[in-house]
Amino acid sequence: ADGEQSVAAVWGKIWPASLGVAGVFWISLALFPALTVRIPPSSPDPQGWMPVVLITLFNLGDLAGRLLAGFSPELLSAGLLAGLCAARLAFLPLFLFLQSAASFGGMHDGAAAAAVLAMATTSGYAASALLVRGQLQ
Repeated sequence: ADGEQSVAAVWGKIWPASLGVAGVFWISLALFPALTVRIPPSSPDPQGWMPVVLITLFNLGDLAGRLLAGFSPELLSAGLLAGLCAARLAFLPLFLFLQSAASFGGMHDGAAAAAVLAMATTSGYAASALLVRGQLQ
């Protein structure tokens, strides 16, 4: 029928966005929840609230990023969005450091909270913006 394209033609248009989405989710799933819940609190936490707080912050940050992408999916240019996806690789060593920070004298819980919020917000925004851009191709 008129207007139909082959699978190869469609894939040729959307592969950059698809690759970006896969990268975003790969980093997010590598960090959350497995590494995130292993970040120790800086002070005694007998009730074990630190993992619960970090998981809640992840969900809130991811939601905020997705909402931002819903309102302005083209806030970042394609190049900046690709750079954001690549820069998210830096979260891997950061989260590994936060896990072992106690042996270096500890880190404030705010550092872990900020890292989780940054990772989650960039995840939500990048994945949603890339999905929207892929559909527009």
